[in-house]
Amino acid sequence: MSEDDFDKSFSTLISKLGHPVEEIRLRALENLQAKLDLKIISDIDILQYKYLYIKLLEWFNFSSASKRDIVLDIILKLSKNESAAYNLHSIGAVDFFNALRIDLTPELERRVDQILENILSQHFITQSTSNLSRSNSSSCQLVRSNIHIDSRNSTMFQSPTINLSQQQTDLSFHQHDRTNSIVQNFSNQSGMKGILKTTTAPSICNLLSTTTEDNQNGSTCQFITLFPLIHLTQSDRTVLTNLENALLSRDDPSIVISHCHFLSNVVLNDFPAELFLQRSFIIKRLLALLNENNDDLTKASLSCLKDYSINLQRRIKILRDPACFCPNYNSYLDGVKEQILEDFNNTMTSARSVSSISSATSNGYRHPSQWSLKYDESCTQLDQSSSPSSSFDILDFCYAILLGTLDLLRRLTVKDCLHTCLQLNNSICHIIDLFVKHNYGTMNFEYYSVLFYRLHSLIKQQLTIGYTFQSRTIYIHSLHIFSTLLHTIEWSDEIVNQLPQEFNELIYYILMDECFHLSYPHIQECLLPIAEKFDKDNYQVYMKSNEVCCSFSAACQILTIDENKTQNFMNIVKNANEALLGLPYHLNFNVIKRFVNICSKISTDNSKYDLSEKNFSLDVLIKYMTHELAEIRTAVYCSIAMLVASRLSVEETVKTTNKLKKKPTIAANFDDTQFVCNIRIMTELCINGMNDLATKVSDYSRLILLHLLQSKLLVSNEYWHNLMTIIAILLPQLQCYANKIDPLGQCILVLTSDTERENESLLTLNQRLQASLRYLFSKDKDVRKTGYRQCVGYLLSNTRIRLDDFYQFYPADKLFDLFITAQPTKNAEILTKEYVNVENFLRVYTIFTDRNKIEANVRKSALEQMSMMLDDPSLHSSFLNHGGLERILEELKLNLKRDDIVCSTDYTSTVPACTKIIRLLIQYNRNLQKKFSLDNDLLKLLFKLTVCCYNDLEIVSNLTHTFILLLFDRTLHMNTLTDQEFQQQTFSIDFLLVKNFQFPIRIPIQTSTSSIITTALNRPDPLREPIVQQKFRFIWNTLWHGNVQQLDHDMDTISFNNDEQVEFQTSMILNENDRKCFSLTYTRRTIRLQLNLLNESNNHESVIETLNAIRCLLLLVTHDNVHLIDFNQLGAILDKVEEKTVGGEVPNDNC
Repeated sequence: MSEDDFDKSFSTLISKLGHPVEEIRLRALENLQAKLDLKIISDIDILQYKYLYIKLLEWFNFSSASKRDIVLDIILKLSKNESAAYNLHSIGAVDFFNALRIDLTPELERRVDQILENILSQHFITQSTSNLSRSNSSSCQLVRSNIHIDSRNSTMFQSPTINLSQQQTDLSFHQHDRTNSIVQNFSNQSGMKGILKTTTAPSICNLLSTTTEDNQNGSTCQFITLFPLIHLTQSDRTVLTNLENALLSRDDPSIVISHCHFLSNVVLNDFPAELFLQRSFIIKRLLALLNENNDDLTKASLSCLKDYSINLQRRIKILRDPACFCPNYNSYLDGVKEQILEDFNNTMTSARSVSSISSATSNGYRHPSQWSLKYDESCTQLDQSSSPSSSFDILDFCYAILLGTLDLLRRLTVKDCLHTCLQLNNSICHIIDLFVKHNYGTMNFEYYSVLFYRLHSLIKQQLTIGYTFQSRTIYIHSLHIFSTLLHTIEWSDEIVNQLPQEFNELIYYILMDECFHLSYPHIQECLLPIAEKFDKDNYQVYMKSNEVCCSFSAACQILTIDENKTQNFMNIVKNANEALLGLPYHLNFNVIKRFVNICSKISTDNSKYDLSEKNFSLDVLIKYMTHELAEIRTAVYCSIAMLVASRLSVEETVKTTNKLKKKPTIAANFDDTQFVCNIRIMTELCINGMNDLATKVSDYSRLILLHLLQSKLLVSNEYWHNLMTIIAILLPQLQCYANKIDPLGQCILVLTSDTERENESLLTLNQRLQASLRYLFSKDKDVRKTGYRQCVGYLLSNTRIRLDDFYQFYPADKLFDLFITAQPTKNAEILTKEYVNVENFLRVYTIFTDRNKIEANVRKSALEQMSMMLDDPSLHSSFLNHGGLERILEELKLNLKRDDIVCSTDYTSTVPACTKIIRLLIQYNRNLQKKFSLDNDLLKLLFKLTVCCYNDLEIVSNLTHTFILLLFDRTLHMNTLTDQEFQQQTFSIDFLLVKNFQFPIRIPIQTSTSSIITTALNRPDPLREPIVQQKFRFIWNTLWHGNVQQLDHDMDTISFNNDEQVEFQTSMILNENDRKCFSLTYTRRTIRLQLNLLNESNNHESVIETLNAIRCLLLLVTHDNVHLIDFNQLGAILDKVEEKTVGGEVPNDNC
């Protein structure tokens, strides 16, 4: 494309950027962006189109100015060129963007700051010989009709429309014109440069722009972020060159060392610190010396770098002092010119000086217009050693220092270097924090990634080494560096996605190191928001560990509160509720014992606590009983068992009480076991406790139940009646443990014995009869025999049938497994569904009920047909409404009379069909099911029919199915259900009963009410990791001893060794490594121990080593913890050491 064609097409594209139709504007903007991104047009091709800049700025004047970020990106890209910066400045872009910033988001505001920085820096350093006529400047206006500004805002924004280029402001042209020649001439001579690569400028519009009103009122200059390039005299360059050459010497290390001392003692005091970043060979050589194998060289270079970093830090602090700036530049402009020229002349004649560009002040500061924000590569360099390629960015310098010192700490063998290395890193961290905190610059995130990796590697190494003074000091120091770096990152989604795994591990180390937290709590608190946002997994572990630690506090409260005072009972219960969370990690079973004792006292009849408080204590107790950890369940059941056994023992009967005994055999303190006589507690005992896979839990549950069932003579009648009421509800579950071997099984069998007098048994006849019938389904043969005898006893009571005669026909040894061997029968369907209807059913029913006119065999056939018809539940209501059930029962009683032993079984017998009809009615009618289960006579009749007709498989099968429905349905034992709720329930058998009884048919199983507790699955628990366990040990011991200061004091006493007598897991006792960690991390203790060593030192070497250790500790201590040091003690010991080491050399440099 020819140049004319390009101009024509591109001018058309530019004009569309200002089109009133938004869609056309957006399409033109996207077209321009695509051409730039795809390199179809280059930046150089469009720099001269000033009209483009005007249209881009006017983009923001439209009412719906979308895609502002794209416009700003294009302007930012172009502004990096001098020509574009000059054109932008000429059209008033500086004031335009200053007015625009107030309406932008922080992200867009940062881009505007970068654009302003590019415009001002490029414009001030350009050497353009052309003077742009102000009258020819294009006009750009920022329309602010939709913005309401308060009166207290700057006068700059008080008018609705601002003309940003008309004649320009005094600062942008008039003031610059007065100084243009001075600045340009001197810029050529000095080659001034910045040394910081800024990615986010510190509000550059506020720093470098001043309104007319501000100039009139004489506002002060703003803070400048960059150093000017320092021009050296020939003598200065000679000194530095000789020093550089001496540092390169490899023949004699002593020469290098002596010149390192010369650098520290002389050169660094004569030259400003920024010079060595601009002329960076010396710094880079010192960094290289850190990797030498010569310890003396390493110490010398490290000391030089330490001194230099302190000087650089001091220099930056001085430069940040607002008092160093000129209060009114315009009034002192002539003085500025004279001072600049005078300084320049002095540099040419001084034999021993370093001249820098200075303003009217004596500190080397200039007005903002005299500062160079970027390297001016177009300038002729007078000092080639200060070229951009040889200069050192401040943050690059900090990064290089940290890399060198971290590697040095990994291989550090000279202990004397440790405190120097720590002090150097502290200064570097302060510099990084200063620059990033005040938005002077940011480090590349790749630097952070490398540093995180090095820190992680260093920390892992120190943890592997163990707990020595040097390793722990380096570990703490590394965490300090990581914390500082962490708060200098400018977070974004891109950075978050680049975070290495080492980053999360470093945060985890800080969060979980409790000793570190005790001495430096502010660091952990600052990291919590970062961990919550970027490392949620480890943050959750930290929060859970904190919850466990709070639980430790509750456990210690239980152990310290006086349990004999009634007013403390509920406090103990509440603390026990909180202590349960941490109990698996310290296993202090004294907590459980005290809590169980309190529960027993709260639940007594004479307790002053109300029902809600009693229920709350039982709720907490059930939490303990159902805990997933077997050790805790065992301890709970053991405490309950020991308490019940002690209160319901024969020895208790001889004790006297204040109340009058109603029975001479009553136990004195039986009322303390009242809390066990609760339906919820007994349910846990009978269902979960007895079946717990933890053997001891099952054994303790059996012991508790045995004492309760044998306590009839030891407790009051009211107590026994309450216990039997609960036993009656849980009787089906208790029957699972019936046997004739152990005492508990025998006691359960006795509960349903037919020999017990009716007036003495608290179980009803129906409850005992059902229980005896259930035994016929037991998997234990002896239990089935006992159940059969009990059922026969109930059957023959109040009859004329002798027991021996009955056993002669139906012996127990033959019929005890009657229900076990029964096989369900399947009756073939004879009638089709079309034939089975109410009319046909009633016709058959009429034949059956007409006893006088119909023959017996016809009636039997009609009854059999009717039994098959009733397979359809829809016919049941008609059958019941016409009195069919009563006719069926009457038919059964005619076949087997009350005092008869043998049932009529000839061809006219209707028993099989009748039993099938009863089964079908009970199976589909919940009301009949409930009625039959509560009718003792009907139960006896069905049992007698089963025994007498044991040879008829169909009868036995139907009656077996019927008894299963009547005896094992769990809903029949739920007294809390209403009739409507009962109707909605379906038949099911509790899992525990299915496990212990044998059924010949397939039945539905219910597990919700009998979820048997098993031991916890072996899944990894992050709270069991060593670092978390160490945290738990410190927290527990701190709470146990009262506070950390008391723990520190007790560790020096013999009583600390008595902690092993406390009943908690040995893993919670501080081991030797824990004590070393505490002594090397907790600042108060560490310094005190070092002072003691200093007091006991008898030779010069030990004194030096101890003093260096103290210096390292002082470097680690923050301003919040300085008060922990007893400086009076330190002074007295140092005086004593001075007397001991007369003539010795004691280090005198300060930390």
